[in-house]
Amino acid sequence: MRKKGSKGEGKKTLPQALLKRARQAHERRMVRLRARARELVALILRKKAVITEAFYEMGEALRELATDDMLLALGRKSFEEVCKKDCRISVALADNLVKVVDAMTRREAIRVGQTKAVALVELAAATPVHDTPAGLARRSRVKLADGETIDTRRASGRKIESAAKRERQFHAARRKGPRRGLTTTAEERALAAELQKQLRRRGLDRATVTAVATKPGRESDLRIEHVPCDALGHVAHVFLAVERAGVDHRRARS
Repeated sequence: MRKKGSKGEGKKTLPQALLKRARQAHERRMVRLRARARELVALILRKKAVITEAFYEMGEALRELATDDMLLALGRKSFEEVCKKDCRISVALADNLVKVVDAMTRREAIRVGQTKAVALVELAAATPVHDTPAGLARRSRVKLADGETIDTRRASGRKIESAAKRERQFHAARRKGPRRGLTTTAEERALAAELQKQLRRRGLDRATVTAVATKPGRESDLRIEHVPCDALGHVAHVFLAVERAGVDHRRARS
């Protein structure tokens, strides 16, 4: 009877030993998986930081590539050709990245991210007051021309982009009327921004072009600053290029 009992006891202790070994093997596996998971998370965070910063560096590089010397060196006829054939990105994306670099510092742009930075640049250009993208990003309440307010600190890039579109449409409808006050229009500011962008693409990094209001009912002047005397040929070329593109400008004061 004792012999049978000892056999019975042996049969009961065997599964417990196997279970213990299985648990130990499982714990060792979990330790390895947790270590691997932490490595993967760390990798993602590092690459995420690289992606976050990459768009501004791309904008800086694209702005330099847009100069005449770079186009000549690459054997390309236009910046659009460089974008499509060399960089393999759309011209629209390239223009947006350059606009961000022109309007925001690296720190300001990276803080909000690519999509929101582009949207803030568009909203700043669409509003009638002299707003900057960074200034809009710091404001909790921005009142739009249609009466709606938007919290630009918390709003998504897509929502800000939609607000910029509505703002442009509102002022475009207002411009159809016969009168205008002592202010610049969104179209005139957009013209100034386009001229400044094209000048900087030609290597005139300090060049600024500002729409300046004149008398009520009259179009604004364009003030051009920080352009060296020996670079006036670039100014003439840019004005002709913008005019050919269908942008209407009548007077420039430098």
